[in-house]
Amino acid sequence: MRRQRAHDDTLLAWTRAGDPDAFAELYRRHRADALRYAESLCRRHRRPDLADDVLAEAVRKTLDAISRGLGPRHGFRPYLFTVVRSVTVNATTRSHPTAPIDETQQDHSVPGPDDDLTPSIAVDALTSLPARWQQLLWATAVAGADYGQLSTSFGISPAAVASMAMRAREALRVAFVRSHLPPTASPQCHEALDLVARRVVTELSRPQQSSLDRHTDGCPSCRDAQGYLHTEFAPSSRFAGAPVAELFRPSRTSHRSGEREIA
Repeated sequence: MRRQRAHDDTLLAWTRAGDPDAFAELYRRHRADALRYAESLCRRHRRPDLADDVLAEAVRKTLDAISRGLGPRHGFRPYLFTVVRSVTVNATTRSHPTAPIDETQQDHSVPGPDDDLTPSIAVDALTSLPARWQQLLWATAVAGADYGQLSTSFGISPAAVASMAMRAREALRVAFVRSHLPPTASPQCHEALDLVARRVVTELSRPQQSSLDRHTDGCPSCRDAQGYLHTEFAPSSRFAGAPVAELFRPSRTSHRSGEREIA
């Protein structure tokens, strides 16, 4: 009964102290959601048969990291879901599904720019955007087109193209950060986690911040996720060097009024 009432972070501390029943309680709490997450990722990679094995491997890696003094010290749920995603990518894209993941870099790390996982997350983030924004980001960051050239194909002015590009880059950043958090069946938590991710990228409006504060005051899971992202995506963190940085970076473009850089 004591373990069933304990907070996740307390159970993590007990697990580190050698209490296997504490980890069993963490597993019991989050198994169903973690399995659904693994199933959704494996379906995306057309390997739904791997979900059970992915979860088992993710749990093994998490417990192994904790037993070696690594792994999460808070935020067990987002950490486990991150490992689920990493194992899924390994299992579906490598010839050796159980290739080891380096868990020694951070105590509770999110995949960084040197991890094999990041390009997959970046692609997921990009493809989650509206097709028009994807086309614009590709044209500016990869093809090197300027806003004057794109104004014709998009049927809007160069200034409107620049404005759309700024919105698209911000949305891509938010989607990239949001993809590190697990899905949730709760509409309230889904909205809150969207705001948590957005706050990493830009300032929230006062109503948005008030809404997020009210929710996290009563939701330990979203509060953990907020602390988790605040740690991992702090200024000058590895996020700044992600492989999609070219898409994040403002494009240099030539307007009819002269040469300028859109910030």
